[in-house]
Amino acid sequence: MSSNDYTEHNHIDSAAEAQLPYVGAHKHVCCFYRTHLEMERIWVAFIIEGLRQGQKCIVVVGIDYGVEEAVQALRVAGLNPNEHLENGSLVVANNQGFPTSATVKAEEVIVFWKARLTACNEGYQSVRVAAQMTWLSAAQRELDVVPEYEFLCNKLFLELPISALCMYDTAIFSEYQLNRVTAAHPYISTRNTVNASEVSSTTEFLLGKAFVFGK
Repeated sequence: MSSNDYTEHNHIDSAAEAQLPYVGAHKHVCCFYRTHLEMERIWVAFIIEGLRQGQKCIVVVGIDYGVEEAVQALRVAGLNPNEHLENGSLVVANNQGFPTSATVKAEEVIVFWKARLTACNEGYQSVRVAAQMTWLSAAQRELDVVPEYEFLCNKLFLELPISALCMYDTAIFSEYQLNRVTAAHPYISTRNTVNASEVSSTTEFLLGKAFVFGK
């Protein structure tokens, strides 16, 4: 895929916890983190605000961060997660049952998600998803399925009233992969405003200037 195929970026500058919770539907945002604490500062506020607005909220955790840890993070932030889990407004899940085989194509992952993002038929006007992208298998990451999957998500999220936050661990994804997934997202949550042409550079740039919060 050439650079001409890359999506034009719209940068959300300032700290994630200040602006991300208020993004509207049809927004596909990526961010990067180095620790679980940094990740929690991003996604917890995003999900709590979605619940406050009466949205269906889905949290997908990865290989190194469990469902109970995510539920506890919401509890520490002052939310009663059990209430929302019981009434169905909140779903917290790992990648069990997800299409993580190396032979699965990106289009099949999209079909999987589309079949599950049916909350609008459950009385919800919009859906909010926060996904720790380590739910993808190592084989999928090595085969470069992720950028293609993210590009296809752009179309899906324009079709459905969804706001999605994709969280990438910089210790697991390579510099090449981070550059590719950056280009695949129309919105990037950044601490500082940066030009689109500056985004796909180096891991040091990603860590030092744009994507890491909690400093």
